[in-house]
Amino acid sequence: MPEEEVNVRQVLSGIVLISLLAGCASGGAWVSPAGFTDDQVRRDLYECQRDSSAANHSAWIGAAGQIQAQTRANDLYRQCMRSKAYRWDSEAVATIH
Repeated sequence: MPEEEVNVRQVLSGIVLISLLAGCASGGAWVSPAGFTDDQVRRDLYECQRDSSAANHSAWIGAAGQIQAQTRANDLYRQCMRSKAYRWDSEAVATIH
């Protein structure tokens, strides 16, 4: 089997695994402090997503590297949201997308 084909399979396997892991942790939503407008919440969500993704660009090596990179991005995202005074509520339902 050519090396390129093996690498493609590793990448695809990693993507599937990350998707499955993300699906397991999908309950809940970030809750904003009182007085935040919908526009502020959207901006904060966008900024935290952008910043956590930008800070995480590195070479991925196989599925293990992809999982490590996604875990780091998730941690950065949570830190960003908490720094903006949001809190995670596992019972909440997201109303802004």
